[in-house]
This record gives sequence, structure tokens and C-alpha cells, in this order.
Amino acid sequence: MPKLYPGTYHLTAATPLPPLRVWWPKPLRCRFRPFHALAAALLASAVLGSGALANPPAASRCDFNNDGFDDLAVGSPGESVGSAKAAGSVNVIYGTAVGLNSTGNQLWHENIMGVLGIAESGDRFGASLACADFNLDGIDDLAIGAPGEDVGNAVDAGAVHVLLGSRTGLTASGNQLWHQDSLSLAGTAESGDQFGAALAAGDFDDDVAYDLAIGAPGENIDSGGPRDGGEVTVLYGGGSSGLRAERSQVWNQDSASVRDEANGDDLFGAALAAGDFDHDGFDDLAIGVPGEDLAQPAGESASDGGAVNVLNGSSAGLAASRDQFLSQDALAGAHEDGDHFGFSLASGDFNNDDFDDLAVGVPGEDVGQNASAGAVNVVYGSAILLTSAGNQIWDQDIAFVAGVSESADAFGASVATGDFNGDGFDDLAVGVPGEDDAGILDTGAVNVLFGSAARLIGGGSKIFSQNTASIEGVAEPGEAFGSSLAVGRFDSGNRADLAIGVPGESVGATSSAGAVNVLYGSASGPSGTKDQIWHQDSPGVAGVAEAYDRLGDQPPTSFGIYRIPYANGTKMRVSRDHYSHTPDFNELDLVGTAGAGAGGYVIVAAAAGTIMAIEDSNAEPTSSNNYVWIAHGNGEWTKYTHFKTGTVTALGRTVGQLVFAGTTLGIQGDVGQANGSHLHFEVAVPDDPATALDSGGYVRGASFVPLICDIPGNVFYGGVTYTAGNC
Repeated sequence: MPKLYPGTYHLTAATPLPPLRVWWPKPLRCRFRPFHALAAALLASAVLGSGALANPPAASRCDFNNDGFDDLAVGSPGESVGSAKAAGSVNVIYGTAVGLNSTGNQLWHENIMGVLGIAESGDRFGASLACADFNLDGIDDLAIGAPGEDVGNAVDAGAVHVLLGSRTGLTASGNQLWHQDSLSLAGTAESGDQFGAALAAGDFDDDVAYDLAIGAPGENIDSGGPRDGGEVTVLYGGGSSGLRAERSQVWNQDSASVRDEANGDDLFGAALAAGDFDHDGFDDLAIGVPGEDLAQPAGESASDGGAVNVLNGSSAGLAASRDQFLSQDALAGAHEDGDHFGFSLASGDFNNDDFDDLAVGVPGEDVGQNASAGAVNVVYGSAILLTSAGNQIWDQDIAFVAGVSESADAFGASVATGDFNGDGFDDLAVGVPGEDDAGILDTGAVNVLFGSAARLIGGGSKIFSQNTASIEGVAEPGEAFGSSLAVGRFDSGNRADLAIGVPGESVGATSSAGAVNVLYGSASGPSGTKDQIWHQDSPGVAGVAEAYDRLGDQPPTSFGIYRIPYANGTKMRVSRDHYSHTPDFNELDLVGTAGAGAGGYVIVAAAAGTIMAIEDSNAEPTSSNNYVWIAHGNGEWTKYTHFKTGTVTALGRTVGQLVFAGTTLGIQGDVGQANGSHLHFEVAVPDDPATALDSGGYVRGASFVPLICDIPGNVFYGGVTYTAGNC
């Protein structure tokens, strides 16, 4: 059965020693910064060093052939492998003295000779990436998340592949495949766990070998416990074989001494970042919990306000002895519904004090009257780990920050760090995939803030898009430039370079094939002077650009393609998109604005399938939803919620009935748990179709951002009005 991965998004980058990255036995302290992913999942490149004057950059990261130049891995979780849709793949492009070059580039997926596993629909191989030297041979290896992998009968349990580096680059020789049913590994593979949705590498026990943290945000905690509470597994490195199951750890919010408690839809482990926040020689681990509900003064809670747990490194590995729980309760900003604090994470030393700092993406943050404009909180390291002292919040309305906050910009959907101008202070790159530029909707942008002895500063900040002079490509609607980010030193320069995912990029006439822009570092920061654009139709690059590959993607998108679920000619506005929807992100709220029929706005099936559930007997006012679930041949189900009472059954719709794209289902209404007449629309893959729904009509499984035909970039963004029609 096909599957998708839930929310996690990643990219990866490396710097002096860390996360997705690296190299030789570690002489220096490191820091990592993954992105999400990417699908997250976009690029994994080595991050470049945060170098600071006192902590100079180490050699390189993500150097898979040990030639001294960082290499770039880019996930295409939507790639079809043969007939297996969204099986996923990873392109690897190697660095040289003059930058990334197609010579010797590679394409990896589960049907490549020697790679463990078999490519299947919905595996999402490449949804997350991390690199480091796990086997102590001095050459970086690549960990690849496949959060949609089925393990036995457990649908979407998830898995992680590890390819080892060599003098000639990545090789299948000695590759590893990890899942929660691997021999001696702590945990149990269960449907919907999404093991591998996020990855981060670090040396948590300071034994020179790099270790791997693996997020499973869909993990249910205990039998019958919180749905999608989330969990993180840690594998420790060492020895010629690389990662080992011995000493593996499993962490969640019900683990002893971990602050807070596991609740449904917390998504603990949806984002990860490692860094030495207290400068004690042991890497620590920051864990995003973007679905965390936070208490409000009135006794209510901010749904999906979001939080971050921090585990401390020690000689015995990660520990909760000094666990920290971060939220906007104690930091700049105020937690609100749908902020999703912890959606993305990256570490770096922005003030060169030898303590790593943490950037936390808050893409659902409202800025003034602009819903989901987005923000980034920055928390600084100290002898007591991260401290609220001197913390900062950044958005596009902060003085000197380039750009202007607008609704649905999603500033902070991705973050990455590196010393782009070579002054010894790490800088911060922030993805703004919903940015409008010169009237081009959701073309996307990236802001860069620079480090200094006084912490991050707005002065001199930069903003980039495909409208920026010298940057390859043409800004077009829905490209979502900045959905994912990665950092590395891809040439012989001594500054960090920035790779930017553009998953909505059309390659020729091929819609949403996806691409990556690479900006090289300079004395003034990232520059378009040597800018490159890479995709699967670039000369010499392995693979073929195909529709909906979404190379460089970050949000977890469907692999089915759906029409707008309103009658033809209806104009509808996206009131909440996948960054801002509450209580769960990756779902959509849509509102008809023009073209209603005599009875109201007509809701139609988004694709052919079989009706699996109907509830339309609840009358207004009520807190119970009216809904329809439809199962499709690709294994995905679509949900349509908030029908006017009785309008579905009045049309003769019944469970088990076959419908087609455009078949009328009912009338948009104001019934259920959200106020106002609208349509809630989502795509999900149930853990078990036989018991797919709970008593409230919610699917037991993971939700994904719907890909919609015939709109720019094929993904909805908040505040935009679209016109429904046949695909």
C-alpha cells in the first residue's frame, strides 16, 4: 500500500563538524544544522563551518570522497522509480575547486544495485538527509530517511538508509538499512510512525565517532496512548561497520526526566538539530515539537503553539539530566494557535563565543495583522545550555531586515547556518517559501542575517529570490524558493555557500519537477556571481525531470494529484494553508468567495475513489463535524469537512459508492469544530484501512499537503484565491 510521510521537512547542511556532514575524526567542536525536510527534504550538504575566530572552521562537511570539497545531496521524495510512485531518490553532486560539477554525479534509490530494500510507492526515500563519518574512516557517509517505508505489515513505519563514503564517492558497499524492527534496536515498527522523517548527526558522547538521531513524529506513545506524540531514536557510531544498534536510545516526552508529557499530535521529533550549546565537548540535541499545545492564562491552550526539547550530551550519550523545554512562554514573541514553534531548527555560533546557538523556525507566527507571516526565534548558548538571556525574534518587519511581512509568507519554514562572508561569525539563512515578489505569488525568497560579536544583527541583511540579479531561473508563481536550505563549502573558497530548494520550479514544460539554486559565499555574504541552478535535466546530471518530482521539497506532499474540490467556476480562497492550519498542520481550510449555486457553494470530489465514511446528520450549532472520506486507488484518502446538514445524503451519496473527480458531494456549511462556513480539505494515508477512523471521524494515520493540478507550483498558499475547474 502506498504511503507518504508526515510532517517533516529537511535538508541538511554541515559546518565545522556536524550534522549532516563530515569528515575526519573530530578535532574540533562541531555544529550541525539540518533543515527540514525537506522534505523536508531537500538538500543535504555539508554545512559549512560556522567558524569563529576562536573556533576556526574545520576542514569540510559532507565530503563523500574526501577530496576537501563539500558535496551536495538533494532529495526528490516525489520521484517515481519504475511504476513505484513517490518511491523517492537522491541526487549527489560533487564539489571541486571551482564549485559543484556534474562530473561523477550519482542518483540513488532503493532499486540501485546493492542498495538494501525495494523501491515501493510512497517510500519517500530522500525525505530527510544527514551526513557525518559514522565508521571512522575519515570520509563522510550519508544517512537517507524513507519515512514512508513499510516494515512488514506496518504501513509507513519508516526506515533509514546509510551509504558509506569512499575515495571515489558514495558506494552501496556495506550500506545499512535501519528501522524499528532491526535486530537489537530499541522500539517497534508500527504503522504511521514515520521513522526517518527527520535526521541529525552529532557526537553526543564525544568518542570521535558520529552518532545519528532519527525522528519518528508519527509514533504513538504506548499502546492506545497519544496518537502522533512522536519519538526520537539515537544510534551510536564507531567501528568499521558504522552505526550500531548497541546502546541505541529511544526518547519521547514520557521518558524519565524529559520535560512535559506526550500528547496527541505533538509530533515530537519532526525537526532535529545538534550542537554543543554548553561548550562541554559533547554535542546536545534540540528536538522540535511543533504540534505542542501550550497553556494560556485563561486556562485554555494555544493549539499547535509548538515547543523544543533539548537533551544534553554526556560520556554515556544523550541524557535528560539537564533537559530543557523551550517555547515562546519564556522567549520573545507570544505563543498562539498554529505558530508551530519548532517546525525547523538549525544551530550555529552567531556571536563567536564558542557556545552554539539555536535558531527555531515559527512559520505560523502572525506578524501584526498578517497571518502566518512567520518568524524565527534565536536562543543563545551558555554554560547552562540554552538560555533566554539575550534571545531574539526575527521577522520581515524588524528594523533593517529586508522584505515586508505578509500573510502566508511562512518566514522560518526552513533555516540554515554558515559563515557566508568569512568574518568568523555564523550567519543565518531563513527560507520564506510563501513570499510574493513583484506581484508573483508564492515565488519564495531567502533572507540572510549576519552574525557579529553583538549576536545576529539586521543591519546589512539580504534577501534573494529568482528575481535577484544574476540568480539563475525566472521567478514564477508557486515555485516556493527557499522551501529547504543547505550549507557547504563546495569550492576552494573559505566561505560557506548556500543551496536553496525550489520544489515548484518547472523544468521546461514539466510542472513542479523542482530545482536547487546554489549561491556561493563572498566578502558580502551569499552572492549570485557564480550562482548555479541544478535539476535532473541539467547537462550530465543523472535522472530525468518529471512532473511532481519536487526535487528540493520540504513539506510532506501527497503523491496523488487532486483537483480543486469545488464546482467548476467557483472562486475559493485559502484561509489556512499547510503552515497555518490548526490544530494540525499539512491540512487546508478553503472558503468559497464567488460562484455559489442557489443552495450555496458546491463541494465536489477531488479525484475518483470510493466513499468510505459519511456523517451529515449534525445540525448547527454543534461541535460535531459533518464529513465525507473518499479512498483513492493510490492508497491516499481525502477528507471533506463542514457540510450543511443533510446535503450529502440528499444527493444519494452512500458509503461504498464510486465517485469521480468533480462528482458533487454536498454544500459548504458552518457545522462542526471550526467557526464559519468553509471546507476543511486534507489528504491522509490511514495506518490500517480496516480501522482508519476514530469515533470523531479523524483518520488514524498521517496527513500530507495535497498536490493540486493546474495551479502555480501545485500547492495552495494562504490568502490566495483560486478558480476551480477540471484538470
